Amino acid sequence: MDNKIKDFFTKKRNLIITYLIIISVIALYARIKMLGFESWDYINCIQAWIDTIIKKGNIKALKYSIGNYNIIYMTFLALISYLPFKHILMVKGFSIIFDFVCAIFGSLIIGELSKDKKNKLLYQSIVYTVILFVPTVLMNSALWGQCDSIYTAFTIISIYLLLKDKMTLSFIFAGISFAFKLQFIFILPLYILLYFKKKNISLLHFLIIPLVNFITCLPAIIAGRSVKDCLMIYFEQTGQQNIVLTNNFPNIYKFINVFFGDNQGTVGILFTVALIGIIVLILLYKQTKLAKENILELGLIFIIIMTQFLPFMHERYAFAAEVLLCIYVILNKGKHWLYLVVAQLAISSEYLSFMSSINQEYVDYLSIIYVIYSMYFIFDILKNILTTENVKKKEEVK
Repeated sequence: MDNKIKDFFTKKRNLIITYLIIISVIALYARIKMLGFESWDYINCIQAWIDTIIKKGNIKALKYSIGNYNIIYMTFLALISYLPFKHILMVKGFSIIFDFVCAIFGSLIIGELSKDKKNKLLYQSIVYTVILFVPTVLMNSALWGQCDSIYTAFTIISIYLLLKDKMTLSFIFAGISFAFKLQFIFILPLYILLYFKKKNISLLHFLIIPLVNFITCLPAIIAGRSVKDCLMIYFEQTGQQNIVLTNNFPNIYKFINVFFGDNQGTVGILFTVALIGIIVLILLYKQTKLAKENILELGLIFIIIMTQFLPFMHERYAFAAEVLLCIYVILNKGKHWLYLVVAQLAISSEYLSFMSSINQEYVDYLSIIYVIYSMYFIFDILKNILTTENVKKKEEVK
């Protein structure tokens, strides 16, 4: 029997499959142990919305403006409102499923991009594990009961399909991501850049995103809510911002005072748009040829730039970047691993400072390090993309 067991594990595929089963069980068990915690957000928002939905007729309640999440997530809440057991289990459970979807498609992206085919399964297993166990992913769904893993999972699927050159499917999943969370727009510059770089992307592809969003609004429209009301939800969300320039997100606004009122936020938004515009302009003007791995890299730095320079960011808004960063570090065999550590320390500390009492001065020090490293990371990625392109051109001349 001992020989059979040893022979079984000498086959790499058997070893990897067994490992993935064990690590998945451990990851699920860790999340189950967190299910009992009810955050302020859950009690005063999610559960309060569910209670209102029940009072107004469950699925029929989609007719009314309840909460400030988009229709697709409110439809989910309306459906689970029929269930007799604790709603928190369904709310967290739904998000936990997408933790695993993020990990699965993160490993598929590694499989698509890895040049080390001999050890591809090993790197895929590592990224699967890292995504499931980094603190922000572990806490966001299972502890906090948030839904950031849902829109992020669809974003990662969309990126994977971009790498496979399946553009229509990619934009469909991008549309689903957008339907779940407005934060999808942080990576939208990537799709705009690829429009100019790839012949198989049309302007019609961009119409898929709002079309998918409209389709997900149909349950509410059928229930009696106006089309305009459904499509204005994201505009209302952005209009709810207050004068505070950051909502516990570790970006430059933690260290910038409000000097001239509400308009300062508008200036911050315009500055960010200009910064993104400059990057896109440089890449287009220099006619930079993008490799597949550059799609991952640019998607990552666009989200980092958006969350660093846009005002009114919340702790969770860089969630997609945190998952993509895991993929990037493993794909590049540990390059910028320290940035991954710094990002997790800074952002998970912000999570904890919101959900419990933690030394704010300690959190601020981590924020300073994270902001500085974010600037360096953005510069390093862009420099490498442009430098690699110049090297290729010189080789072609020779």
